[in-house]
Amino acid sequence: MKKYLILFFLSLTSSFANASGCDGKINELGIYTNSGVVWLILDTQIKGWFICSLNEPYDNGGAVIQADSCAALYGTLLAARATNSTVHFELTAPNTCELVPSWNALPHFNFNLVS
Repeated sequence: MKKYLILFFLSLTSSFANASGCDGKINELGIYTNSGVVWLILDTQIKGWFICSLNEPYDNGGAVIQADSCAALYGTLLAARATNSTVHFELTAPNTCELVPSWNALPHFNFNLVS
């Protein structure tokens, strides 16, 4: 019985961990050449989002991402795309990617490479 309770709580933990953002492999990754804005589309979504700008500080609706941080993030996203790795964007508000309108800034996020 104890083993089943542990498995149950582990499954709840993983469900809640994934509910506060979005995971996926990068289907498309690009840069608008006139503005330097980086955008992406994940394989788990049918819409794209703006991430940051390589040219200037970018306010994503909750935090400002500096251009040098954007360059580092873009390099990591490019490597994730090249290696077909899964990425995770942890969101605060809204807390799920389904609530972010298409072709808007992905709001205040934390990013990590899952695999």
